Amino acid sequence: MKNTLTAIGYILVCTFLSCASKAATYLECTSKDIKSCSKEVTKGEAIITLAKDKTKRFVKIDFVKLDLDKGTLKVDKD
Repeated sequence: MKNTLTAIGYILVCTFLSCASKAATYLECTSKDIKSCSKEVTKGEAIITLAKDKTKRFVKIDFVKLDLDKGTLKVDKD
């Protein structure tokens, strides 16, 4: 019962966060090294997988835009 409530909580958090940030992708990895990443997953899939198996690893990749006038980077929210 506790695991079910935890999974439901993660799903609710995922739903909220998916509305808040759209400009990211997640990669499933076998270690912390980005070279070990082999599968692109959605935020929801990542949260559900982590709820089931805490040993899985994911890397979040944000897409950024370069503002040449200011010389800064910002997260692409389109």
